[in-house]
Amino acid sequence: MCYCRKDCILRDIPRKTENTCGDYCPHRIALHGMSGKGGRVNASNVPDEYKNFTLTDNPIRADQPKAYKVLDKYVETFSRMLDAPESPSSQIKNIYLWSRAKGTGKTATASILVNEWIKRSYLMHLQAGLVAPEKMAYVLDMVELQTLYNFHTRGNVAGSEANDAFEKYSQMVTKAKDADFLVIDDIGARGSSEAFTTDLHWIVNHRYTKRKPTVYTSNVPMEELEKIYDGKLYDRIRDLTIDIEFTGQSKRGGRK
Repeated sequence: MCYCRKDCILRDIPRKTENTCGDYCPHRIALHGMSGKGGRVNASNVPDEYKNFTLTDNPIRADQPKAYKVLDKYVETFSRMLDAPESPSSQIKNIYLWSRAKGTGKTATASILVNEWIKRSYLMHLQAGLVAPEKMAYVLDMVELQTLYNFHTRGNVAGSEANDAFEKYSQMVTKAKDADFLVIDDIGARGSSEAFTTDLHWIVNHRYTKRKPTVYTSNVPMEELEKIYDGKLYDRIRDLTIDIEFTGQSKRGGRK
């Protein structure tokens, strides 16, 4: 295999030949689809602008050297993903990326971790003679999730529209609960109702029980989640989670 196309997350894997991967590379298609807008990466719901970012090749790394020093070591623990999940030694920790300032690269970095998970999982399954799952990871946009919740619970919304919103909301919750690797993007962005918080509890607690790794991004430090939600949810999120603060000011508009 060789991996050298710039639009493939396998491009930074050392290759044994100088051949250029073409449009019909089966590994690129498996990860990105024939058009570049499909495959396992697209199924993860990673934002379009970050679908080709890798840990070593992205515009955020130079701005957040301390964070990436930790994350370089963190992704090496992904090698445990095929181990028995009930074994404490195979536990992959969670990550909490936060900064007061918006636009410092938290969502991009969380997306990169999804890409790294997909890349490493795909290769590990190949090496083990196994078929890689079609759905390996998922990015849950908390703002979108809460908007859907608010929409389908409003009394003045037409029945069909409310039903469509509820169906999409339910699908997002299920994907988040069951994903092998999850990003919960923008947690703590706003206060929530008791019922919505209960659904968030369900996601986090299920993943905690099943030892599934989760990456959180937020504009508030982790301890403030106790005030936004409640102590029980905060304790679940805090346990086995690496807290990483992003520094600096917003770079939005200056990178793609």
